[in-house]
Amino acid sequence: MERQRTFGPYGPGMQIARDGVGVDRDRPGLGRVFHQALIASGIDLNSSDDWFSFQSYLDAIWEIRDRFGDATVFCLGCGIASEARWPEEINSVWAALESLNDVYHHHHRGDGDIGCYTAERLSESRYSLTCTTPHPPDQDLGIVRGLCNRFGDTAENWMIQPQREAQAETSTVMVDVLRLDRLQSQPAPQDWMNNDAALLRTVLKEVCDVVGDVTDELDQKTQQIQASKDRLQQLIDNLGERHAVFSRSNEEGTLQFLSHGFEAIFGVEASQALSRRLEDIVEWTDESRLRLGQDSHALLCGDADHCHGEYAFVHPGGQTRYAEISSSRAVSENESLALEGMIHDITRRKELELELKRTATHDSLTSLLTRREFERRYAREHSRALRYGHELSLILLDLDQFRRLNDRHGHHAGDDVLRAIAAVLLAETRDSDLSGRYGGEELITALPDTAIKDANSLAERIRCRIEETKISTGGQLLTITASLGVATFANYHCTAEQLISHADQALARSKSLGRNRTTIYNQG
Repeated sequence: MERQRTFGPYGPGMQIARDGVGVDRDRPGLGRVFHQALIASGIDLNSSDDWFSFQSYLDAIWEIRDRFGDATVFCLGCGIASEARWPEEINSVWAALESLNDVYHHHHRGDGDIGCYTAERLSESRYSLTCTTPHPPDQDLGIVRGLCNRFGDTAENWMIQPQREAQAETSTVMVDVLRLDRLQSQPAPQDWMNNDAALLRTVLKEVCDVVGDVTDELDQKTQQIQASKDRLQQLIDNLGERHAVFSRSNEEGTLQFLSHGFEAIFGVEASQALSRRLEDIVEWTDESRLRLGQDSHALLCGDADHCHGEYAFVHPGGQTRYAEISSSRAVSENESLALEGMIHDITRRKELELELKRTATHDSLTSLLTRREFERRYAREHSRALRYGHELSLILLDLDQFRRLNDRHGHHAGDDVLRAIAAVLLAETRDSDLSGRYGGEELITALPDTAIKDANSLAERIRCRIEETKISTGGQLLTITASLGVATFANYHCTAEQLISHADQALARSKSLGRNRTTIYNQG
């Protein structure tokens, strides 16, 4: 249906007063729906404006009429009359009808013809109103009904009956207004009047039912949305202390929402973390801080829609812990972009992974590198020394008469001796050195960037410490000595295997010279 733009010959500059609009935004039913239509048409009753465009007011009326039918105009008329502000001296239906023309014109201004109203008092309980207006006659009937609702005694029940209606550029309607409690003394109305009034009441009831259904549906949807929010909050709360949900602003990356698991993971209260960046409130390791900043930048700049990573941090208690963070770009409730995601405490999992990795690379008895892991790392150090011309030294150590010790005191005593000697080796070497268990009682150490003189001095210090060490096992104290061979990759080129062979030859020389000594490999 093509929408009519005006009701009659209204001028484009015509305005309507705030009280003339007559719709309370808190009124249930049609009043609330009409208020929404007014907002959409540019009339905001919450503003400080006293006058509004009458064309916008008409647009809102036609919007309601398009949605709910012609009889809705009757309801709007009821609202205009019932909710508009009237002078204090008007306190009865007759006074309102009599002053309707003046009040109606007072609420409008402009050059357009807005019609007129003429009231006549036929008896104490019966009035006549002639309405000559350019808008649909249903609104006039609605205005009269609104007056009866506003000024009639609560015990009074009024009947409003159109007597005559002419179709022209303006509509002229004569309306009978009767009090039903005194209707017995009045002449019986014509049948067509009763039928028309009944039809109008039926249509009005149907419109109100439709509006009520819409209101009920809106309330139901609102309850469903709230229930969904409550359920989501419950799910978040049930995640436990090892999980946290967060939301960050897209502009600055500051935290806007945190679930209660955040404090359990990071040891930082949510109140202290909100409005700050995640990168700034946790003591991340350098590598994790760098990756987290890069991931956040990619999301904030739109270079990525989703980021996932594992990050290490130092807990306020001093322990190194780990968090898995997944972040995605999302649209917030105010339709602005935000970053949302989940944080998972994976410290226990990472500790197990590190333990498994250490088990695979370290000897379970001595905690030294396994032979396979030593050879892998040693090959890398040899390649580096060869590439950059650096020195690389090896110390190969063998415990003297170890098999005899095992036979005499048992394998448990042998294990205690190996653990004690490995501890001496680790205590005397640097973190950058590589120490491993090369054979049963053979231990080996690679010394990057170490000259032959320094390597020999370290080997002698280790030999002396081993000789001085008293090892408690099985209720007795044992001692043992060691023979060592030292070789260096410096002024001549040799492969990684050849360097180990040189150290082994030097070790054999120590054994042949009586054990408990250190020998340097001599190429000549």
